[in-house]
Amino acid sequence: MPCMNHSRLLSSEPPGRRPCTPSWLNPDSPCHVHVHVYNVTETLRGATSEEARRDQDVAAIATLKARLGAETSHQSPSSSPNSESKAESKAESKAESKAKARVAPIESRRSRPIAPASSPGQAAARIQNPESRIQTAAESSLTSSSLKNCPTVMFNSNVGSTDQPLVLRSPSVPRSPSSIMASSPPMAVSGNVHAILGLLAHNPLHAALLTIAVVLITSALLLGAPASQHKPGSDGRAGPPSMPGYWLPFLAHGPQFLLNKDGFLAGLQKRYPEGIFSLKMLGSNHHVIHEPTLSSTLTNRPRTSYEERWIAARLLSTSFGLRKQDQATYGRLAHETPDLYKHMLSEPGLSNLVDVVVGQLKRHIHEFVTFNSSPADQTDWERLADVDVVRNSRGETYVEADLMSLTRNFVAATANPALLGTNFVDNFPDFWELLWMFDEGMVLMAANMPAWIPWPRLQRAKAAQRSMLACTLEFEIAMDKYLRGDDPGIKWQDLDNVSTYVKTRIELFRNRGLPLEARASCDIALLWAMNANANPLISWLIFELYRDPVLLEMVREEIAPFLKIVQPKNDFGPAVWVAPEVESLDLDGLINRCPHLKAAYLETLRVYTGVWTVKWLTEDVTLKRRGSNSESYLLKKGHMAHMAHELHQFDAEYFPNPKEWHHDRFLKETKDENGRKLQTVDMGTLRPFGGGPSMCKGRALAMRELLLYASFVISFYDIIPPRGQNWEEPVTCKRAASRHSTKPVRVWIKKRDFTSKSAAGQGASG
Repeated sequence: MPCMNHSRLLSSEPPGRRPCTPSWLNPDSPCHVHVHVYNVTETLRGATSEEARRDQDVAAIATLKARLGAETSHQSPSSSPNSESKAESKAESKAESKAKARVAPIESRRSRPIAPASSPGQAAARIQNPESRIQTAAESSLTSSSLKNCPTVMFNSNVGSTDQPLVLRSPSVPRSPSSIMASSPPMAVSGNVHAILGLLAHNPLHAALLTIAVVLITSALLLGAPASQHKPGSDGRAGPPSMPGYWLPFLAHGPQFLLNKDGFLAGLQKRYPEGIFSLKMLGSNHHVIHEPTLSSTLTNRPRTSYEERWIAARLLSTSFGLRKQDQATYGRLAHETPDLYKHMLSEPGLSNLVDVVVGQLKRHIHEFVTFNSSPADQTDWERLADVDVVRNSRGETYVEADLMSLTRNFVAATANPALLGTNFVDNFPDFWELLWMFDEGMVLMAANMPAWIPWPRLQRAKAAQRSMLACTLEFEIAMDKYLRGDDPGIKWQDLDNVSTYVKTRIELFRNRGLPLEARASCDIALLWAMNANANPLISWLIFELYRDPVLLEMVREEIAPFLKIVQPKNDFGPAVWVAPEVESLDLDGLINRCPHLKAAYLETLRVYTGVWTVKWLTEDVTLKRRGSNSESYLLKKGHMAHMAHELHQFDAEYFPNPKEWHHDRFLKETKDENGRKLQTVDMGTLRPFGGGPSMCKGRALAMRELLLYASFVISFYDIIPPRGQNWEEPVTCKRAASRHSTKPVRVWIKKRDFTSKSAAGQGASG
């Protein structure tokens, strides 16, 4: 209930015997009434006119002043001559001064015109005015617990006359929150918040995205990790490598590595020039090494320090389709498979493989392009390269084709018979296009991405894998019959020319009880390893040789003594074309006595490959840098060590202008025993096939393939950009083994003329 002072004020009865200061003017009283100032355009919406509202405001002020005078008139020096009366009189005078001070600003602004009705944003902007600040203070004080039992004095800030009674609102008639909001402009910040809340209320998608963003940012701040720098231990021992910070828990650096591997790693290489840094992905620790001395230190350690075979077993299951029920059987025989590579790395197995490749190349090099305009008359590799017959302004005939597709499929069709025989290549001419589709998404499959993710590259790769498994399973069934002495079928009558390596491997699988389906998966792994790297590199080597006419003529001149081509006599006249023939081939001469060709081969490997060697550490390993900065790094047991040869190949400290193709960076000038100058080739720190026991097992065959195919193509054909254009800088993307062009590389191709004297001996230019 209201106190006695309030009752007196509400009734017209005079105050009691003891005069007192009205408690509604006393700020120390628990029933103190706060004066609330509201904008007239917001609170008095029912007023008939601005003049009526102004009159009410003026009357309210006049009544207030009159009652203040009435209250103070009860206080006089004669009525209370004692000291207590004097103290009370002093307090009442002080209260009167405070009341007048509250009224004075209102009177001083009574001539201010009434503002028109405003929007919430405009009302918020008027907070800066004194009246609005009073209103905001009044609104906030309205919710104070001290006002629960107190009446509220209401009057307008735009005052006019002084002849209207004071308007009081009893606490028994509370104001609704909506009326308060309507009559009181919000704070400036509240206006922005209200606008944002209004936007989110009408846009659920925006609200959901904002919620997700808040959750992610909060998780990152709470569960992420800051960057750490390499520091030696307190006792001077080796410390862990530096690690960049990350925001996402568990995933850590995984999204950056998967979605932007090249840019992410290039930035880290510059950030950590010491040659090693660490990453955390999917809860595992990975140490990336790109400095050659550190890589050599790890490679030269005893094999008990790390395990490498696990990566092959993982790829077989995640990428090549090895079933779970067959993994244990394969694991029991995996240690025997490295012994089979002697058929590819040493004699006589290596020479047997190369002889088959050379025979296929001699037989089909004149069909690299056939100049047939009808797809029905074209070869399989021509159809895949979108070949077309065109003429230039002088009437010369060319074949326009995609050089990358044409070359890699030509190599696949002519080199793989050395491994799987001619029946496999003839029966499955579309297998190689499936292989490139599979290669495009192999990294995603190796990451064990769920099959339900609608990622086009991933889905195409899985579909290609299933089709390839059907092909290799049919091949394994035929080989199983062949090795038992049974008839393999009409499609498989030439299985005798399957390589010794493949036959020996299938025998091992049969003897150890590996099912046919598992053998089919192993065949896909073999074919991918032999084609996914070498075939695109042959395309790039040919591309780079033709881009530099001076280098092209130098290479043609130096290979001429070792690859001799002759034009057979044509007894049928010019109407019949007779293909040139290879008179002699010295492969050792191409490998050891053609420095420009060999240097171009190495530079192509540097620019267009990206080999990584991965090891799982089975014990703690300490790596120490050589030289002045001989810091030591501790790699703990159970962590993964990645020797990123790809990063080293683009390190400007070792290879100036690393993004430019310059073959002469590998050329060294020396002198022979007679003092004559010689050019030799020095690989330096380049390790394009990896290092240690895990070094690429097909490296010897791959090198011979690159040198052979490049020598044959540049000897038999001239290649230029279409329509007299300039050679463009290729835009590439990294796949699992090598780099590929992001768009077709269209070229014009024509046969070289070997009938002229200048072309005799193969050395003619086109």
